[in-house]
Amino acid sequence: TNRPGLGDIAAALVSGEGLATHCRTASYFSAFLGSLGCVSWQWPWREAWRRKPALLLAAPYSLAALVSTWRLILLFFARHQAAYATHPDPPNLFVEAYVRVSDEAPGWWWSSQLLTWVTVACPMAYLEAQRRRLPPRLALAYVTTAFLGAVSLALPPLLAHLLLLEPQGVKGGTNARRDAAVEVTWAVCLASAALSIVALPATVDGPRWAYITALLLLHVVLALPFGLACSLKQSDERALEPRRARAAFLSLAAFCLGAHALSS
Repeated sequence: TNRPGLGDIAAALVSGEGLATHCRTASYFSAFLGSLGCVSWQWPWREAWRRKPALLLAAPYSLAALVSTWRLILLFFARHQAAYATHPDPPNLFVEAYVRVSDEAPGWWWSSQLLTWVTVACPMAYLEAQRRRLPPRLALAYVTTAFLGAVSLALPPLLAHLLLLEPQGVKGGTNARRDAAVEVTWAVCLASAALSIVALPATVDGPRWAYITALLLLHVVLALPFGLACSLKQSDERALEPRRARAAFLSLAAFCLGAHALSS
């Protein structure tokens, strides 16, 4: 088959019937581009140039990741639209893309490796954002960019940004009940994400509702604690003590390694 051109990609982007379809597409790209613009505007360019110029390499790396990732996404989008142009009930594009990687051993091996890595990286980024006093809304913008755009696009500048902020030390929370709620939220979200990773290949040939539920959970639950942090006062945020944080991180990494091996 011929490779789709820019016209085919543009036609695919505006395809679909009904106002709801176009609103979902517009909302998706508005959230993605809005969060990307936010992190690009607030990234400490001058501070990096003055103190740690090597961290500026995160910018060309992220740009390359954006171009290479979205080039493949848009090509798949155009081919999918062409293949199902006359189909009375075409499959959902987002679901179909994951079905393909979930149903093929090589594709799923790489995809599950990325998903389990993200499951470990998100709480690590959350703890460091608290420890280094990165504004919660900016941390949420980074995570939104990662989940709607590409992990390889958002995580390098996030980690580079954190390295430019000085650690403020461990700070005890002023509300024990709220601290416990945050920890329980993370525990539930991480368990849901890990179980969803295992469930994807197990349900790909089963009921479609089960597969879609696991897929949606995987793309939402890890962002919830970052959203919750936006509603907390800066003084109410709490960072785990270093020894406890290391133990939690290593336990989670071991758990996700097992989930990756089991699902592969």
